[in-house]
Amino acid sequence: MEQLELNLAEATREIKEKLNTVAENFVFVGYRLRQILDTGVFADAGYTNIYDFAERELSLNATAVSRFMAINKKYSVDGYGPELREQFKGYGSSKLSEMLTMSEEDCAVIASDTPVKQIREYKNFLKEEPKEDPDQMDFREGSGEPEKEDGLKALLKDYFSQEMGMLRRILDDTATPEILQEQMNPTGVHNIRYKTAFLMLQDMQHGVMYREFGAPPLKLTWEELLERIRADLRPEYEAMAQREKERKAEEKAKKNAAQTVSEPKKEPVATSQTKEPPAAVEKEQGNVEPEPQIPGQMEVEDYPEIMPEKSPESGKSTLTQDEPEKAAETVEKEPEILEEPEKSGAQDEENTVKRLDLTMAASEVYGLVQKADYETAVQKCEELLILLKRKVGVDEE
Repeated sequence: MEQLELNLAEATREIKEKLNTVAENFVFVGYRLRQILDTGVFADAGYTNIYDFAERELSLNATAVSRFMAINKKYSVDGYGPELREQFKGYGSSKLSEMLTMSEEDCAVIASDTPVKQIREYKNFLKEEPKEDPDQMDFREGSGEPEKEDGLKALLKDYFSQEMGMLRRILDDTATPEILQEQMNPTGVHNIRYKTAFLMLQDMQHGVMYREFGAPPLKLTWEELLERIRADLRPEYEAMAQREKERKAEEKAKKNAAQTVSEPKKEPVATSQTKEPPAAVEKEQGNVEPEPQIPGQMEVEDYPEIMPEKSPESGKSTLTQDEPEKAAETVEKEPEILEEPEKSGAQDEENTVKRLDLTMAASEVYGLVQKADYETAVQKCEELLILLKRKVGVDEE
């Protein structure tokens, strides 16, 4: 390497300018940092190392400094220069940072518009150690030697087993590479992983990339992928369609069985089995036995002054059929107050209130008797008795 004479202040100014410009200039930043490190000019300015200088002058931590220098070494022209290699222009610092640990052949199959997420998925695939899978091994008759199944064919079979409608459209002779790309990769970039095989789908320009453990990456155009799908899967389409049909039928049967268990069948109840409560039937037929009387309990007949007048001929009440209902309605209405000789003061007002209470209570008792609600009528009679006693007490005064 040629001897360099570097002005630290000038290099610092240039780095700051490049940090604020487009992403491709981080290669230049890494180049200048490597020069400062190689010449040791940071020590002349009193800094202990390149990281001390970068943190105090550029606000870059040690991780960022190392990443800038590594990017310059991997992606610059000749591995030590201020310019980014032509093949990596347009990638951006995030993608190139993700690709730092990838080999040259793996980096070559990554397109500039490949999202960082897909690059990370591919890196995770590369980190795994290849493992021999018995499911991908069969034996040739008579040879006794295991033969490894075509990884791409196995990946395509697994993928299209869940996409039978798509496969049917692709196997049609009118399908084109553009239709295939639109069907399999509508978002622009899509990864498919199956065991030790990896397929990265990109746009029409970049095609697809296939990678398998133990083998270098393989670039395919969409037209080549369409030919592989037809050659590998067309002979097996009928069998795959039948398996998919059986799988759906099994899932449907399991779903129906689960619904049957969770929703037990309800037995219909015959209308002939529904019976009215015996008490209701007896009440409707008029076969209700009189309720037992409480010792000392008084009947409404014990108060003739509140009973309706009887007919001289029959001795029965002169109330018509409509009058019981009218008697019950008197509870809701304000009863007429009988005129009495005028009394003075609070005593006259109190007697008026008590007469009103007696009249209302008597009417309510009569209505309850006509409705055969004897229990409530008894309670009201007891209340009426209390009112009568109060009335007698007032008269005596």
